[in-house]
Amino acid sequence: MNDRLFHTVVNDSLKEDVLANNVLSLVKELNHAYGLKVYGGSTQNGYHGFTMCNDEGLPIAKVFFHDGSYCYHAPYQQKSRGSDEFDRQTYRSKKLSTLMSTLKKANIVTTTDRVLLHNKRRLEFLVSKVSSSFEDKAKDTMPAGNAQELLQAMVEGKGLDSFPQSSRDLYLHILDEYKNIDIMKVAKKKGIESMFRDCYLIFGDNNGQYLITESSWEYSSGGYVGNSVKLTIKPTKPFKRVKDLSDYPNVLSTMTMLKVHLGDEFRPYSADSNSLFPLGDRYIPDLEVVYGYERRYSDFDMGFLCLSK
Repeated sequence: MNDRLFHTVVNDSLKEDVLANNVLSLVKELNHAYGLKVYGGSTQNGYHGFTMCNDEGLPIAKVFFHDGSYCYHAPYQQKSRGSDEFDRQTYRSKKLSTLMSTLKKANIVTTTDRVLLHNKRRLEFLVSKVSSSFEDKAKDTMPAGNAQELLQAMVEGKGLDSFPQSSRDLYLHILDEYKNIDIMKVAKKKGIESMFRDCYLIFGDNNGQYLITESSWEYSSGGYVGNSVKLTIKPTKPFKRVKDLSDYPNVLSTMTMLKVHLGDEFRPYSADSNSLFPLGDRYIPDLEVVYGYERRYSDFDMGFLCLSK
């Protein structure tokens, strides 16, 4: 089989598995029509098959052969009917040409942008995790009685000296708190921009592999919603799927330090004990690293991590 059908990080032994599988013809067609490539074997919901990615290495589809039918499964779009979620996200046909026609007509085979949109909530979580580390809310609030007293004084044109010392102390204390909030908002904005302005965006998958790109950010509409800075993480280069981080020495160094920093708390995202991708949700300012995940149930679930350059 032509090597172009396979992702370069795949172990050569996988070729034999694909050659021996009835889904081979579907693999060839998807590679020819969309450039998809096999990057791993997969068993999900009892169906054995293969996971396929696009040129950037992002997971696009799981393909398998079941009960005489070619099957294409992906979570990015689903039918209105089906016995469960997995079934609604799976397109099947005994005829390969019919399945390929359905995929094309319904625009099922997705793009990198749609994959990122599918994971938008988790990418936003990375920003909110950093944002929430900055304290920018007043600890003390003004009692209703004091607020009425202050407003009445303003209406009557009275100065602060007209209040009892205890009231003056309270008003000045709360005013100082709000001044500090303004300072913290500026610090938060700078801190978040510094974290995401020039960073690596890394995904970790269940195979113990990494998808890595350089990234920046842009403001979402409004810039702020309440006390939250609204940024959207934006890759500036294509993703690349790699088995290790040897081509990214700075990333490898930081990820290794992260593992040492976590110590006994470190758990790899995948079952691969050599994986440096951590399982959990955390922002570590000293390392300028933030990471999180949603779940690990399917081939399309990933961990998400940003580290500042």
